[in-house]
Amino acid sequence: MKPITIRIVDSISEDLEEIQNRIRVCAYEKFLSRVDGSNGELEDWLAAERELISILAASITEEDNRLIAQIELPDIKPKDLEIQVTTQDVLIHAEMQDKSAKSAFGVIRFPAAVDPAGVRAEYSRGVLRLTAPISEEARRFKQSA
Repeated sequence: MKPITIRIVDSISEDLEEIQNRIRVCAYEKFLSRVDGSNGELEDWLAAERELISILAASITEEDNRLIAQIELPDIKPKDLEIQVTTQDVLIHAEMQDKSAKSAFGVIRFPAAVDPAGVRAEYSRGVLRLTAPISEEARRFKQSA
């Protein structure tokens, strides 16, 4: 597996807003190009989402005080992956290699707080694997519950 660079951030909200803005602009362009005058705003939004992004799904398991997320990402090159991590979330962004205008986006909300400095990512055979150590505070809370 090839290691992937991870950027530790305080929040992913700005990036999520950028994604929504891209969808909003595309949906508005679809609205303007509609000639039938129907009320298809929701359809415009959903069509814009399908056109611009592929939503990623992750499976998350816990072992040895670590959370492990696995995400299928076929047709992605490791150099095209952008990963941002907070104590609770991971934002994954990748440009698709099939020459479409699509990007792949995924937000993973960990079920427990993690230590962002210890998060590692590896990519092999179309699967991104994130390993995140559960934070000391979350482990103490879990033991006291």
